Amino acid sequence: SKGSLVPSSSRDEFYFAEVDATASTAVEGEAFAGDQQYNMKIANKNSSESREMLENEHKVLSASFDGCHSVLGVVGPMTSYDNIPAIVMENFDGITVKAWYVGENRSIIEKVDVATKIAEALVAVHERKVIHTAIRADHILYNPEQGTVKITEFSSAEKLDDDAPEAEFFEDVKQLAYLFLEMFSEKDVTILGTLRTKIFFSNIPKILKMLLEGILIHSWYKNTEQVARDLRHLHTYSGTLLSNDALSDKLDVSMIKGKSVGRQTELKSLMQAYESNPSAILVSGTAESAKSELVEFALKYKVEGEGGYFLYGKFDMHQSSAPYSAVLAALDSFAINASLSEQDIESIRKKIVPTIGYDCKLVTSLLPSWEKIIGEYEITGDKADGYTSNKTIFAVRTLLKALSSLKKPVIIFLDDLHFADAQSLELFHALSQDKISSVVLVGSYSAEEIESSGPAPEIFEEIVNCGVSEIVVPPMSQEGMSELLSLVLGLPPRATAPIAEVMQEKTSGNVLSSKLFLERLSEDGAITFNSVKQSWEWDLEKIKATETSSSDGLIKAKVEKLSEEAQDALSMFACLEAKMSLAMLQHVVPSAESLLGEAKDAGLVEFLPETAEFQFVHDRVQEAVYALIDEESRATKHLKIGETFKEKLSKEDRMKNVFLIVGQLDRAAELFASDDEALTTLAKVNITAGKAAMARSAFHSAAAFFNFGILLTKEKKWTEDYLLLLELHSSAAEAEFGLGEYSRMTENVNKVRNNASDYEDQLRAAAVSINALGNQNRLNNAIDLGLLVLSKLDSELPVPFDSTYIMSDFKRTSRMLKGKKDRDLMKLPVMTDRKKLTAMQIFHLMYMYAYRERPALCPLIASRMVRLTLGFGLCSVSSIAFAAFGVAKCGYFGEMEEGYRYGQLSLAVLNKFDRKEWVPRAFCWVYGCINVWTQPLKSSLGPLRRAHELALERGDTDYAKVIAASYCFNSYHCGVPLQEVEEETLNYRQMTDVDVGSITGDFLTAVRFLTGTIYSSENQHINANDIARNGWAYGFLFGEYESAIEVFQSINYQNMHIGTFEVAMVLFFEAMAVFGLARQTKQKKNVLSAQNNLKQLKFWQSSAECNLGHMVALLEAENASLAGRTKVAKQLYIKAIEKSRDAGFLHIEAIAYEKAAIHLHDQKVRDAVMEKKLIEKAIGVYSKWGATSKVEDLRRNVQLA
Repeated sequence: SKGSLVPSSSRDEFYFAEVDATASTAVEGEAFAGDQQYNMKIANKNSSESREMLENEHKVLSASFDGCHSVLGVVGPMTSYDNIPAIVMENFDGITVKAWYVGENRSIIEKVDVATKIAEALVAVHERKVIHTAIRADHILYNPEQGTVKITEFSSAEKLDDDAPEAEFFEDVKQLAYLFLEMFSEKDVTILGTLRTKIFFSNIPKILKMLLEGILIHSWYKNTEQVARDLRHLHTYSGTLLSNDALSDKLDVSMIKGKSVGRQTELKSLMQAYESNPSAILVSGTAESAKSELVEFALKYKVEGEGGYFLYGKFDMHQSSAPYSAVLAALDSFAINASLSEQDIESIRKKIVPTIGYDCKLVTSLLPSWEKIIGEYEITGDKADGYTSNKTIFAVRTLLKALSSLKKPVIIFLDDLHFADAQSLELFHALSQDKISSVVLVGSYSAEEIESSGPAPEIFEEIVNCGVSEIVVPPMSQEGMSELLSLVLGLPPRATAPIAEVMQEKTSGNVLSSKLFLERLSEDGAITFNSVKQSWEWDLEKIKATETSSSDGLIKAKVEKLSEEAQDALSMFACLEAKMSLAMLQHVVPSAESLLGEAKDAGLVEFLPETAEFQFVHDRVQEAVYALIDEESRATKHLKIGETFKEKLSKEDRMKNVFLIVGQLDRAAELFASDDEALTTLAKVNITAGKAAMARSAFHSAAAFFNFGILLTKEKKWTEDYLLLLELHSSAAEAEFGLGEYSRMTENVNKVRNNASDYEDQLRAAAVSINALGNQNRLNNAIDLGLLVLSKLDSELPVPFDSTYIMSDFKRTSRMLKGKKDRDLMKLPVMTDRKKLTAMQIFHLMYMYAYRERPALCPLIASRMVRLTLGFGLCSVSSIAFAAFGVAKCGYFGEMEEGYRYGQLSLAVLNKFDRKEWVPRAFCWVYGCINVWTQPLKSSLGPLRRAHELALERGDTDYAKVIAASYCFNSYHCGVPLQEVEEETLNYRQMTDVDVGSITGDFLTAVRFLTGTIYSSENQHINANDIARNGWAYGFLFGEYESAIEVFQSINYQNMHIGTFEVAMVLFFEAMAVFGLARQTKQKKNVLSAQNNLKQLKFWQSSAECNLGHMVALLEAENASLAGRTKVAKQLYIKAIEKSRDAGFLHIEAIAYEKAAIHLHDQKVRDAVMEKKLIEKAIGVYSKWGATSKVEDLRRNVQLA
C-alpha cells in the first residue's frame, strides 16, 4: 500500500492481469494489500512492448489524473511481481459497458444516459490534454447502482502539449461515435464497412442517427464537450426527442413550454442554492428570459418527486392594488390540490388554531378552501383591536409553519414580484427571515420592470442584502438557442448551429422573441418541413434577410390577423388579470370561449381545462395587447368591465372581487371628471376596498384606496358630504399610521379635527394620534392626549392628581372587588358600549406609555380599567385591566398573592376571548411583573420568549421592546450563563431595534464588561467611573464600593419599572455594596440603609422564597459578619451558597463563596486552606457563569495567604 505490493505466500489468492502485446488488451483481476482492495495489472513477461505500454500507462495516469474520478487511476509508483513489471490500480465495483448492454435489452433512454456519462468522462480526459486512442466498450467500466463511469486502458494514450489544437483529439471523438453505434444498435461495428449507414442506423431514433452522422460525416462536432452537451440535452428531453414518432409538419413552439431549455448553468446554480437549505431564493433576469420555466423545471418536479408541495402564485400588471394576491393563490392551491390524510389535517390544524385563534376567521375569509383543514370558526366576544396588528402576515407565517409540520419539502413560488403590491414584498421579506423548516420561498422578478414602473429597487436590494440567495438569468446564449431549436425542429443541437447564431443575434437571446420569430419564419417559408426526409430545413439567407422586430411588434402582427371581434375580446381580457375564469370573462364578453379560442389558435392565450380558465401565454403578450388600446378606449373598457361586474355579480362575489372591481372603476375615473354624483359613488367604493385591505393589514393598499377617494372629492366641502369626508380622512389616517407615515397621517387627523362637528367624530383620529405619538417615543404627549380623549368619553381622570388620590382610587376599586370570586368576574356580560370600548383602548395605550414614562400613573389607570369592566362588562382589553391591577398589587402594595390572583384572572379572560393579538400584551405584565414575585424566575423565560415572537409577528413593537427588556433582565438575574445573555440581548436589540437599558445604565455594556468582551486583562486598575457608567453598579464586584453606592443613591425609585424583579435586585446589590464598604473602611457608615433593604427583601421573601431566599441569606450573612457573629455568619454563608446552587443562581452562588472567603480572612484565627478553597470555588462558579473579567480580577488582586 506504500509503493510495493507484497503477494500472499499462496499465489492462488491473486488474479493477475496480463497485457497482450498484440491486441493491447488486459484481463483485470484483484489483489489485496492489508485491508485495501486494488486491481493489479501485470505486463506480459514475454513481451518488451507490453512492458513499455504498461510503463506508458502508469506515466500518463500518474502525471495527469491525480484526483480525477473519470478514469481508473493508479496507486503508487510502478511495482513488480516475480520481477515482472506491474501497476496497482484503484478498485472500482463495475462491469464493462459492453457487458452492461449486450443481451440485456436496455432501453434507448438508458443507453443515451450512459453515453452521456461516457462522453463527459472523456471530456475530463481531454481537458488534461491526453489522447486515449483506444475508446471501446470493453475499455470503459460502469457501475449501474451508482451511475458512474470510469475509462480504463491508457497503455497507448498520449500526453499532448497544453496548446495542442482540437483536431489532435478528434480520433477519440470518432472512436466514441463508433462505440455509440455499437451500443445503440448492439451490432459489431467492425463488420459494417461501407454499409454502416444502411444497416447500422436502421433501428435507432432518427435524431441519434443524425448526431452520429454529424460526428462521422458532417463534422458538426469539433470536440468531446460538444458531443457530451448534445447527448445531455437529448437525455434531458428524451420524451420529446428520442421518440420514433413521425415529426409534425407544423412548427409548434409550444412544445418548449415548461422546459427550461439551454439553461444548464442556471439550473445547476438554482439547484445548488436550493440544496443549501435557504429560507428564500430570488431569480432575476429580463422579462423574456423564461425565469418561471427555469424555476418550475428545476424545482417543481424535484420537490413533488420527494412527496412535497410546489405552490405557485403570480402577480400581474393590473393587480398592484390587490394585496397578497399571489401569496394567497399559492396557499389556496395547497388546500385545493393537496392529498391530505386525516392525520395530516389534524397535524396542520393543531399548529394553526391554538396559535391564531380568532384570526382563523380571517384565514377562511381569505382562503375559503382552508376551511376543510381548520374547520369553521366562530368569532366570540368583542371586536376590539389595535391598529398595528399585522394579521395577514402573522396568519401566513402560521400557515407555513403548520405546513412544515408535515415534514415534507414545501416551495412557495411567487412569480413576477415586480408587479407585487408593497405589503406582499414586506411579507416576502419577513418570510425570508423566518427560516421555517422544510419551507423555501422563491421569487422571480424582472429588473427592468422594477426600474421603470415597479416597486422601488431599494426594496429588492434590502431583500437581497439580508442574505437571500439570488440567481441571475442572462439572455440565452447561442448554445442555448441551439437547444431550443433542437426541441422545436427535432434535430441535434449542433445541427441547428447556423440558424441559432442568426436568431441569437436578431432576438438578443430573449426566449419569447425567439418563439415568435420562429413562428414568423415558418409563416414566411424561411423554415419548411421536408416530408420526404421527414425533417425541417431552412433557408439561411432568407432568415438573415428577415426584418428584426421586437416581441411587441411580433405580437401586434399576430393580433392584427385576428377577427375584429376576437381582437376586442382579447383587449378586454388584457384589461383584466393575466389569468381569468371563463365564467368571469363571459360576464364581460358573452362569446369569450369562441373568440378567445381564436386567440388561442394564434398562440396568444391558452385554456386550462382543469380550472376552466384562460391565461395569456406570457406577461409580454398581455402588456403588448394592452398597449394596442388607445388611452381613451382603455378608460371606457375599464368602466364597462367594472360596471358589468357590479351589476352581474352577487353581493358575495362582489366582495370576493372587490379589488378587481374597484381597480377597474378607478382606471376609468377620468370619465367622471364633471359628474359629481359618479365621483361620490366611486369614492364610496374605494372606502369599501380600503376597509377590505385594512382587514388584511394591507396598509399600503388601504392608504392608496382612501387617498384616491379623497382625491376624487377634493372639490367637495365638508358641509356638502360630511360623513363621506369624515370616513375617508379618518380611514386614511389609520392606514398611514399602520405604514408609519406620520406626516401624512397628521394631515388627515388635522382635517378631521378641524371639520368634525362633535368630539365623538374625532375619536378614531385621536386614537390614531395617541398611537403615533407613542410610536415616536413622545410618551408624555401621548399620555396628555389620552387624558383629553378620556375626558370626552366620560372617563376623565382628575388633573392634577397626586399619589394620595391615586392610592385612594385604587383602594376604592379593591373594595368593589372584595367578595367577588374569579368565577363571578368571568360571568360578567360582554362589553358592548362603543364609548366604553374606546375608553378601554385608550386606557390600555396610556398604561403602556405611563409604565415607561410616568409609572406613578399606572395604578390609577389599572383601577379605572377594572372599574369599567365591573360596570360595563368584559372585553379583550379586560385581560390587560386585571394584569395591570395585579402589577399594582405587587409593585405598590406588596400584596403578591393577590397580584398573582389577578394575573391568573388576566390569562383566563385572554383565553375566553381567544384574541391572539392580546397574548403578548397580557404575558408582558403577567410574566414580566407579577409571577416573578411568587413563581421561579426561570419559569418566566419561555412565556416571555413566545410573547416577544408574537409581538414582532403582529407588528406590536411597543410591547416587543418592553418584553425584550423583561426577558433579558430575568435571564440575567436567574443566573443564565452570561454568554447566552449577551447573545440573546444582542439578538433582541437587532430584532426589536431597541437598547435594553436599565435604571442604572446600559445593561448590555455591563454584561459585556463581565464577559470580558470589553475588558482587558492588561488593565491593572478598573476605573470606578467606568464601572458606574457600565451599568448595574457592579463596582462592588471589583471592590469599588463607593462608586457603586453613588450610582444607587442617584436612582429615582419613583421611576423604577413597577413590579419587575429589577427592584429586588437593586435593593440587594445596593445593600451588598454598603456592607462591602463597611468591611473595607472598618466603618459602619450607611449600614442602616442596607439593613432596611434587607428588611424589605425579607418581606417579599414570604411569597418569593424561590427567587429571594438565597439573597436574603447572603445579606444576613454579611450583616452577621460585620456584627462579629462569626458562627452565625458561617452558617448563613453556607445557607446562601446551598440555596443559590439549588435554585441555579450562579452569580449569587459565586458571590457567596467569595464573601465567605473574605469573612474567614477577616477573622483573628484564620483558616488559609479553607480561604483558598472558597476562592477557588468562587472562581469556578464565576467561570461557569461566564464572568471572565471578574475571574481575572480575582486571580490578580485577591491575596489570601
